[in-house]
Amino acid sequence: NFHQQKTLRLAMSRAFFLLCLATVYGQDVSGDGGDGSCDAGKACVAAKVERKHHWPMQKGNMERTGYSPYVMPNISAGPSWSWVPKEFDLEIHRATPLIDDQKNIYVQSIAGRVRKLRGTDGVELWSFYSGDRGGIPGVAAIDDDKIFFMTRKGYFIAVDLETGTEVFSTKIAELIDSTTDCLLVLQGLVIYAIVEPVP
Repeated sequence: NFHQQKTLRLAMSRAFFLLCLATVYGQDVSGDGGDGSCDAGKACVAAKVERKHHWPMQKGNMERTGYSPYVMPNISAGPSWSWVPKEFDLEIHRATPLIDDQKNIYVQSIAGRVRKLRGTDGVELWSFYSGDRGGIPGVAAIDDDKIFFMTRKGYFIAVDLETGTEVFSTKIAELIDSTTDCLLVLQGLVIYAIVEPVP
């Protein structure tokens, strides 16, 4: 009947609000066209070894288990260090901290700042600010040598893990939700829910 069709149409339109961003950012670095042999007149570049990070996304892995295979250190004596921003900072940090393969920690604020802290002593190694592209309500993800995140105003941004410099920024939506959604990263694909169309 009409009511059921209207309800189905509404449910389908809401499903379209969760549009998946799938961006292939990987590239062939072998110099061989993918078949293992060098092209004539071209030097072959060794295939890049992908980094294996300790906690690269929310809940630790693509399966979302929240399980860590690593042994927890003895914390009975309390923390070995604590981190306080250098400037007076009322920013809210609600996203999952991420941990790279060198045990550096990445924290982000809703206001749009991502920071890299050295895992051994909490020293801030770099800070990145999204500026007028909007805050970062969701959880970022680390893959290989980049950290990826979405801003409230629909910008998909990649930042270099070592330097904290922006690798690219692409506007893919007018708006994303203010909830703590998270990026998923798998084999060069980045997936994220956006609001489309904007209500």
